[in-house]
Amino acid sequence: MLWKFSKRFQFAADRVIPNSFVFSVILTFIVCILALVFTSAGGLDVVKYWYDGLWSMMTFAFQMTIMVVITSAVAKAPVVEKLLSRIARVPKTPRSAYLVLIVVTCIAAYINWAFATILAPILSMYLSKNVKNVISSL
Repeated sequence: MLWKFSKRFQFAADRVIPNSFVFSVILTFIVCILALVFTSAGGLDVVKYWYDGLWSMMTFAFQMTIMVVITSAVAKAPVVEKLLSRIARVPKTPRSAYLVLIVVTCIAAYINWAFATILAPILSMYLSKNVKNVISSL
């Protein structure tokens, strides 16, 4: 029922809400205009600062990308999926399923925060398949 209801509003995400790249470009122009208005930097200085800042962020962006890709690969590994499937068979009620999800995600977060952000949705899919009324009990 919830799925059919949400499909009615999917047009907003598909047609009305712009792509994230559009937001990035718009915010870039807003920041450039604000920099020109509120600082003593000229137009070429602002472009130079933006360009230098972009490349200085590449190291960080690459580290985050590698971390998400590697933790995703680990979370989707057959051994981990088998373990998550076993864990998902333990709870019998929605309340215990939520508790298991929280505890396992917290343990995963101690290993690595990116691992927890990848592991939690995968475990929640297994829990929703094994425990009746998990979604409707919210």
